[in-house]
Amino acid sequence: MKLAIVKLDRRYKAHPHFHYYVEPTGWPKGNNYLELREWCWAQYGPGCHVDMRTAYHVPEAAEKYKWVWHDEELRLYFKDGPELSHLRLAWA
Repeated sequence: MKLAIVKLDRRYKAHPHFHYYVEPTGWPKGNNYLELREWCWAQYGPGCHVDMRTAYHVPEAAEKYKWVWHDEELRLYFKDGPELSHLRLAWA
């Protein structure tokens, strides 16, 4: 599975609380996304679902969690740090 890693800027509602989003590419995208989300849960501990359309819980989630996900867009959001580096190495 290949991953698209995108640096967030002010156009994204998760900015400045999270710095990157990761989404799997390839087919079937949904199955790859679930596999990646389960792997992140096992490696980094619990995350939470956030609704990026409203960004209602993003600041609170950023304080509590190292990573979060958004099911509708099939994306995982990360702060800049060891979690993202580890993910890049493990899934490269």
